[in-house]
Amino acid sequence: MNPSESLTPNYRQIQNGSSTVLSEGSKSESVPHTDSNGIQYRPQQNGRVIPRGEILSRIVPFYELFITNSALLGYHILKGAVKHISSNNGTHIFLFEACQPIHYQPDVDLCAASALTWSLMGGAVLYFVITSLIGFFIYLECRRKDYPATFTALWNSPLFIACYFFQEKQRIDLLSIPNRFMHLRKWTHSHVHRLIFSLYCLITTSLIAHDLTRRTVDQNDFDANKASQGKEFYSHIYNPYFLPYYVAIYLYLKTIIASSLEIRGLLFNDKPEKVGVHFMALKSR
Repeated sequence: MNPSESLTPNYRQIQNGSSTVLSEGSKSESVPHTDSNGIQYRPQQNGRVIPRGEILSRIVPFYELFITNSALLGYHILKGAVKHISSNNGTHIFLFEACQPIHYQPDVDLCAASALTWSLMGGAVLYFVITSLIGFFIYLECRRKDYPATFTALWNSPLFIACYFFQEKQRIDLLSIPNRFMHLRKWTHSHVHRLIFSLYCLITTSLIAHDLTRRTVDQNDFDANKASQGKEFYSHIYNPYFLPYYVAIYLYLKTIIASSLEIRGLLFNDKPEKVGVHFMALKSR
């Protein structure tokens, strides 16, 4: 029901503080935190309970991104690049000396591949370390104000998978309450961990796109596939050997958009959150 719509004439609403009295015939009910349209709101000073379904829906794409991209694609690039280096010290050369002219390879851009590997794997490790520290500092800040801190600290860290095992009464995200009630330090509500995550995804996506414009570790297979396809029009834009790169770009872009929307919603959490509509307000005229 749109906020602009009013209840049908056979209903009566009496605003009484934060409650609304809805009545139909002899039935009457006082509904707290409800407006005249029957829309109920979560009071801003009440912390939001995180359901287990939401935790699971966050776990799957988060760890899917790191397993698929950081682990599998990163290792694939590392393994493929080392094969092009005729040295027993190939891994060290690829990671630390790939951009030196002496290690130039005509069939693969080792420098671009090395930068991408560092972003995929090293960037993921750096993200986990920094945001875990942020979660720890959130824990200390909540404890300083004598709030139950464990769930909020884990929920706002990469270790939020542990939140699934908390009881319902413990699954309260303290940061869902505006800071004018909580009186925590301001940085706790700045969503630093989400901003770092978005930045990591943006940098890595840019490096993947850059690597695709160079000669990747899969370039020889790409050329062989194009030759076997002849003059097929799609051979210039599609190649099965590049699918992991396309999947990585998709997952990172999806994460950037989702994180941006999440940050936007949390920044405006001073507005009451709609949680439902009373059934008496749903009847048609």
